[in-house]
Amino acid sequence: MRGSGAGTSEIDKAEARRAGAARLPALFTRRRSTGPGDADFDRRNASRAGLFNLGALWREEQAFGRVFLMVPVALAAGICWWFSLSQSPALPGLALYCGLSVVAAVLLRNGKGFPRLASAGLALFLCGAMLAATETGRRATVMLDSPVTTHIAGIVESREPTETGWRYVVKVTATDDPVIHRPPERVTLVARGNLPPVPIGHNIQGLGRLLPPSAPVMPGLVDFGFLSYFDGVGAVGFFYGPPKDIGRPPAPGPVAEAALAIERIRDGIAGRIRTVLEGDTGAFANAIITGERRALSDDMLDALRNAGLAHIIAISGLHMALAAGIFFSSLRLLLAMSPRAAEAVSTKKIAAAAAIAAALFYLLISGMQVSAERAFIMLAVMLAAAIFDRPAISLRNVALAALVILIVTPAEVVGPGMQMSFAATLALIAGYGAWQRRPAGGLASRRGALRWLWIAFSGIVLTALIGGCRRRRLPSTISRALPATGFWATCLPCRW
Repeated sequence: MRGSGAGTSEIDKAEARRAGAARLPALFTRRRSTGPGDADFDRRNASRAGLFNLGALWREEQAFGRVFLMVPVALAAGICWWFSLSQSPALPGLALYCGLSVVAAVLLRNGKGFPRLASAGLALFLCGAMLAATETGRRATVMLDSPVTTHIAGIVESREPTETGWRYVVKVTATDDPVIHRPPERVTLVARGNLPPVPIGHNIQGLGRLLPPSAPVMPGLVDFGFLSYFDGVGAVGFFYGPPKDIGRPPAPGPVAEAALAIERIRDGIAGRIRTVLEGDTGAFANAIITGERRALSDDMLDALRNAGLAHIIAISGLHMALAAGIFFSSLRLLLAMSPRAAEAVSTKKIAAAAAIAAALFYLLISGMQVSAERAFIMLAVMLAAAIFDRPAISLRNVALAALVILIVTPAEVVGPGMQMSFAATLALIAGYGAWQRRPAGGLASRRGALRWLWIAFSGIVLTALIGGCRRRRLPSTISRALPATGFWATCLPCRW
């Protein structure tokens, strides 16, 4: 029985302190099983189990059917492990171990507990290593080992304006004086000056200086040689003087001709933008439409970085959603204007299919950046779900996009583009998921203009906060051990 008077508040405070002290150890203790229904406990029981109870969190992931989200993480771990080795393991031995692990995972697929998860994780890990080894052997890019000055002849595959001239991606056909007996297949060369550029698909010739792609300036920085190898570029350099346009060669084949046609469309759009919008305005418009960012001045880049808006010039979900969303809404509105068409067909499904085609066109003219590929895959899955009347789960879309990119281009996982793109996307989805599960109350429970202002303001603040937090890096020792730190740091606690 509690006392009365002034002493009641002191007794209540003491009991509250004892209750808080008793709850603190529970955060770090294992949650006991309560029977067969233990896997179906809800979010309230999960929070009672404690934030650091990994077993409870893993059971919650299984209960929600989210184990699939860890598949790209396991693949990426294997890819990073293979690329971090100082010496590549023998491919036959790696293939043997990978095959045995896959067989073990298949045999234990109906089991329970740790053996099933361990076999599946090991199989995915080794499959990721096999993907990395396969792509490395498939690329077989010839890399220049020492600087050389030579006469270069080749075909312009793409071009991009810079502040002082043009940057060409050239498919080398011949070298002379001296002759390089094993020349790189593709090189990037900068030509300075205001002379008319050599058109895409034409032969280009000139005296140039070729250099090997640079290694990291400091430990932990970007390895441009690694990225160039998997881009198929074996050397970088510049022309001495303006290069010559030798004319258009014979048709190289249907696939190469299609790639050149896409580049010509990109170049035509970029040229039209530069004609209408001059200076940094046109360069910024080109950066968010065609992906050409080298024409941006240093002042513009510094201003974007200082304002925290440098990520806008990287084509990603914002740009893809705007392009496809505007096309989807406009086409559906046009179809809805005809009562006969609106009653005969599903205008939403037709608009969704057309929006996928529009997003694919935007992806092709944007330069196929990793962030754009991720955004397109997620958007295509969501629009396809609308066509087939299926729900689209955001986190599963992210995992599916990661799987596609890891299978097609495994080397992207150790690059900053994929890490930052997926880290930001996962952090935003997980953050807003936690925000939606919060108890209703305050201004969000009211109605009227004040509620909408609060939603808009809190959304902007929450987005900026999540985007700023995911930029924080792990200690340098951990980042050297796990190259894709941004990817891991956001993938693993996606439900926390």
